[in-house]
Amino acid sequence: MNNLSWPPAERLYKGCRVWLSITVGALLLWRSLSAQPRMLTASEVAAVALEHNHDVRIARNAVEISENNRRPGNAGLLPSVSLNANFNYGNNNTSLRFAGNIPPVENPAARNTVLATNLAVNYTVFDGLQGWFTLRRFGATEERTETEYRLAMENTLLQTLQAYYELSRAEKNLAIGRAALELSSERLRRARARFESGNAPRSEILGAQVDLNADSSVYANARLAVENAKRSLNRLAGGKLGADFSIDTTVLLNAPVTLEAVLAAALENNVNVVLAEKRRQEAEWDVKLAQAAVYPRLDLNAQYGISQQNNDAGILLENRTFGFSGGLTFRFNIFDGSRAKIRIQNAETSVKTNELARERAKLVVEEQTRNAYALYQTRRFLLDLETRNGEVARENYERLGEQFRQGLANGTQYREAQINWVRAQAARENARIALKISEIELLTLSGALLKSE
Repeated sequence: MNNLSWPPAERLYKGCRVWLSITVGALLLWRSLSAQPRMLTASEVAAVALEHNHDVRIARNAVEISENNRRPGNAGLLPSVSLNANFNYGNNNTSLRFAGNIPPVENPAARNTVLATNLAVNYTVFDGLQGWFTLRRFGATEERTETEYRLAMENTLLQTLQAYYELSRAEKNLAIGRAALELSSERLRRARARFESGNAPRSEILGAQVDLNADSSVYANARLAVENAKRSLNRLAGGKLGADFSIDTTVLLNAPVTLEAVLAAALENNVNVVLAEKRRQEAEWDVKLAQAAVYPRLDLNAQYGISQQNNDAGILLENRTFGFSGGLTFRFNIFDGSRAKIRIQNAETSVKTNELARERAKLVVEEQTRNAYALYQTRRFLLDLETRNGEVARENYERLGEQFRQGLANGTQYREAQINWVRAQAARENARIALKISEIELLTLSGALLKSE
């Protein structure tokens, strides 16, 4: 009997195993293809974050509140109209004595009722333009909250893009770690083959195994870093990304920029400089409001209504009125303990404080921009350096790999070349990510981040 032939039962069992392996493999392949995590670009993640991030949503609500406040009626520029009604009832033991020849009245249960209703209108004719200034103050507040909304969006976008590229860095480090693990596995396989053929000592196998374990540990930490980076990015996106997603790890760098262009844009468009100016404008309207309070006030009131009064005892048994009435109320505060003067002085001091805050914001932004640009230039240089260093490390690794396969280099030399190449790849990718983050920081400082995304 042929040694390679199987008995009928075993042949059937083996055939079922092959068929089952093919089927399971096909199902797993189909599942992996159909369950591929969605690929997200930086722009897509940024759009999700700007829509769902909680800080952005809170700032958006503040803008809605300020928009609601900026209404003429809320500023007191429109008249108020009210419908009023009242009814009073009394039942009293009444004793009346009159002058002259009118006889007295004694009524132990005298009832009296009063019913009145009217439509009243009140309007401030003049109040030193406080209503107008209040409306303009509401407008300044709306502009300030819109700027704070922009600040929240820029901070969220900056953090999101930083987290996105940190995830890209972690993904690339994971890929580098995976490649190193495969190389170490291949080296261990070759060391075993050389040992079995008598061309290498057992210590070479042990050294390769130790290096493989070390690369496995690095790979596990890299995988954990990817998972943590995904969770951070998902939090910044308001939890809308989930866990099953991947990102485009391609990092495209922008064209070089000059310090003069970035600095000029930052001093004019940086959100912190703009916000300081909006707060100064708010303070100026506070001064006008405080000054308007010292002027006289003239109010107009008018009403149209009906009232009826009935009494069981007294000279006047019934009184009914129906018609229109109106009047003017003038009020001028001659002395209020200097409170109005103090409010004006405090408001003027607040303007000066906000002017100082604006100048301070410009100095801070200028310092941050110069520092960020210096870091940007350094990172451009480092990327060029790491790119050239990576090419040298790759060439050296390939040369020693060929020598190792020919028995001209030992495992220690080959391992050292492998480590240098892996480190060079990681350094190059880290330098590229760092430069991209510097570009994003310069866009943020110049006030152009939202436009770029």
